[in-house]
Amino acid sequence: MAKLTAILNHNRFVLALSFVLAILIWFVVSIAYSPQTDRNIAQVPIEISFSDSESGYKAYTKTELLATVEVTGKKYVVEQLGVDSLVVSATADAVTGTGNYTLNVQARKRTGGGDYTVVSVTPSTINVMVDVERTAQFDVRIDCVGATVEELSSENENMLLVPTFVKEENATVTVTGPDSQVSRIAYVAAEAQVNKQLTESTQYTASLVAYDSLGNVLYDAANNVSTLSFVTFSYDTADIMANVNLRRVVPLACAVSGAPASHPDILLHEITGSAGGQDSVVTTVSIQGAVDVVRQIEEITLDGTVDFTKIVPGKADSFRFELQLPVMAGVTFDEYTKLSDVYFVAEVEDDGLEARTFDVPATAVSVQDLPASYNSMVVSALKGITVVGPADRVESLTADDLKVTVDGSSINTTGTSSLVPVIQVKNNRTCWITGTYQVVVAVSAAES
Repeated sequence: MAKLTAILNHNRFVLALSFVLAILIWFVVSIAYSPQTDRNIAQVPIEISFSDSESGYKAYTKTELLATVEVTGKKYVVEQLGVDSLVVSATADAVTGTGNYTLNVQARKRTGGGDYTVVSVTPSTINVMVDVERTAQFDVRIDCVGATVEELSSENENMLLVPTFVKEENATVTVTGPDSQVSRIAYVAAEAQVNKQLTESTQYTASLVAYDSLGNVLYDAANNVSTLSFVTFSYDTADIMANVNLRRVVPLACAVSGAPASHPDILLHEITGSAGGQDSVVTTVSIQGAVDVVRQIEEITLDGTVDFTKIVPGKADSFRFELQLPVMAGVTFDEYTKLSDVYFVAEVEDDGLEARTFDVPATAVSVQDLPASYNSMVVSALKGITVVGPADRVESLTADDLKVTVDGSSINTTGTSSLVPVIQVKNNRTCWITGTYQVVVAVSAAES
């Protein structure tokens, strides 16, 4: 007790205690007798909610939905309020379908709010368009406005303007907005203002323009024109290449193996569609690409080979070979760019052809280019060699007209080996050998 008395008699302690008590008394009095005050709280977001029966709808407005709320209450309470202290909402009870509506706006304290009252909210109503939100994708056309290219006098050549997107993803655009507005869009174009003759491929920035089915402009990004007030596009501008290409008509050919110097005619059939689709004979193909690339191409050879050694007279299918267009960097085939099921059939004409078979004895087979360290001897005859050609020429042949040789350059060990011979018809430009054959060659070491 004596200690407490001593503390209370200390001047500094008494001064500090008096200061704390004064603040507490002021705080209690300011709360109990704080004056009423009014305050406007601005930039409060307006919320719009729809009932379950109106689910799927969305409200669209031309400006951001913000309100100013007037409140009144104790000054110390009102001064601490912010936009998070209030809930401002527009009732959508009057919404019965898509269209334009005027909705009433109300404001209230958020749950757990302090001692104050909401006096008013501005605006008291808002105008909205109600619709179902729709997202759609459109292929984007490219329009090089006012662009021209050189006109060629050649019958089989002409210059083309072939614009492409620098980024492939710009070939489509995603559009989002009210269904009533999105459904008005018929097509979308990326338009670049070129307005000159182009002599080489040039890059431009193109702006999006949306049109209705009558060709009227609904949206023009470059000129800030839009009748689609609530529609957004995934992009407004895109880089495009205004490609100056050369289109040229060149002969269409196929690779041939095992054929005589003067072989039967080969017809190339273009087949489009599934089995039984369109079939037409073609001799040329139209190619397109950069001028310097296409100018160097004099002929297009189809992928695949017409192998005469597989032709069997009397078997129609053996005269037909399926071929494909080659893949060529920087070159496209005009007629076929949009067709994924095109192929070609090379058909060897079989009129007047005849086949005969011949046996060639082992002694008539020669081994060529054998390494000097080896000796060789052919130990098997060739039987049933089939020769095909014009009937009159084949009928005049004998086994002596066949030349059979074996390439011995690859032999590197002694013993017997089965090798594929080269068979030719001597002094003949019209007959060929069909089928595959082997001969057995015995190899021994040469005497030193």
